[in-house]
Amino acid sequence: MRVGFFAVLIASAALLGSAAPIPSPEDPYSVHRQGQITHQALADHHNARVQVHQNDSHRHLANAAAAQERGDHQAANEHLHKSVRATNTAARHIRERNQHQATANWHASQIPAGHRRRSIAELD
Repeated sequence: MRVGFFAVLIASAALLGSAAPIPSPEDPYSVHRQGQITHQALADHHNARVQVHQNDSHRHLANAAAAQERGDHQAANEHLHKSVRATNTAARHIRERNQHQATANWHASQIPAGHRRRSIAELD
């Protein structure tokens, strides 16, 4: 029993250790560069999803008003619920976007100014 426990413990530690990014000797800030790129991409993704869900919410509100106007109270109620759900989903994406943006900004702050890479557009 104890041998199995320690085997699992060592195997899980090895697995977790192998998943950690290792900075390259040529670029000691590679972990922060990759962290910035990854979290910025995730922040951009969540920002795009915010727009989609906000548009869905507005569309459902308009559909609810139209259904209410024609006297279809059940459809109006369904569209109102869908609008609230889309608004809540957009709010969740806003929170996640803000977290990823803060993490991307932190990674960027860990790279000294002389070690930041610039794009071709910035060099022109």
